[in-house]
Amino acid sequence: MDLGYLLSFLAGISGSVITVVSSYLNKKAELKKETELAILDSAYKDFELRMKMSDELRKAGYEVAVYPWDLHVLAYKKIFQLYDKKNITEEDIKSLLEDVRKIRNIYDEEN
Repeated sequence: MDLGYLLSFLAGISGSVITVVSSYLNKKAELKKETELAILDSAYKDFELRMKMSDELRKAGYEVAVYPWDLHVLAYKKIFQLYDKKNITEEDIKSLLEDVRKIRNIYDEEN
């Protein structure tokens, strides 16, 4: 086999490998960005709904705790982390709820 053909073959293979790896890394970054946007969007919608509900409850004479938007972001981030698991168990859900409860307690202690 001619050395020129071998070098051309190796250059073609290495170019293909670089293209595949680059494509994979771009898709992974795109998925991460989409996930972050979904977390922010979900958290905002939840926050907005809870603000409307708390306004109505206050009008009816109830005292309501209102948590800032960033608490909702942290809670939804935890939820999305759970979605990455293949098999979600009852213990996973209990752990998620406990984590969210701990986050809420930190906000309660600070206010």
